[in-house]
Amino acid sequence: MPRALTEILDALQRVVTEDDARSAGSRSCASGAAKLAPRLAWVHRTGGATDWRRLFETRRLRAESSGTSYERALGLERAVYFFVGACAFPTGTLALVMAPFAARPDASTFTPYDTGALKKHLILADRSLPWDDDAKTQHLREHLGGGADAGAFLGPYLAAHFRDPLDYVRAGQHASPDFAPYHGLRSGTQDRRAWTVETRVHEDVDVAPGGEFLEEIWFEDHDLVNELPDDFKGIARVIPDGVRLESAVAQSIEARFRRADE
Repeated sequence: MPRALTEILDALQRVVTEDDARSAGSRSCASGAAKLAPRLAWVHRTGGATDWRRLFETRRLRAESSGTSYERALGLERAVYFFVGACAFPTGTLALVMAPFAARPDASTFTPYDTGALKKHLILADRSLPWDDDAKTQHLREHLGGGADAGAFLGPYLAAHFRDPLDYVRAGQHASPDFAPYHGLRSGTQDRRAWTVETRVHEDVDVAPGGEFLEEIWFEDHDLVNELPDDFKGIARVIPDGVRLESAVAQSIEARFRRADE
């Protein structure tokens, strides 16, 4: 079961108060972070030719078997994976930009890192502590929140890690926050999946155009847009020449936030 939001925020706040600079930074950008957090889209990246064509034929993202034994040990058997406010999964020819899934409070969870990276990419900053499968499962248990709480978590989380909360959106694939991840994990390659918030929906997700969640579809190749069903083409976007998919999505998320804030 996910932990209560109050327990998760208490653990975050304990780390913040241990560092005067971090504490001061958190206070100074708390208002901006609180404004940004609930507006951050959920991003799902995919790419196999068969996979993406089936996706638009069925108009659903299928919840497949969860990617790690650590999730399954906690009863999370199926999932569709998203990163909040970032196209942080590094491969795939297209990205779906979705509205936050607040309407599915009983069928979604979040963590302040990529659960898939627990298998081999994430390590403890404190190397003296055990990091076997049992320890990884326990770490996940302690940092697992309910999806409906993701927005409320994000504000304090962004404030605790960035001097400017929009830097969370702007950061590249290999980047670090201004302050070390409060959860004590890190990536040896500084991959942002060590600190980008991951959300999971534990049932199939409707991606019909004009529906509740799908807002944009970003493609690397204009020719692929021509293969879309006609009713999806109005929300299809193609990355500009010389721009990476993850950068185009980040620029779109920031631009939409700024327009909404005007």
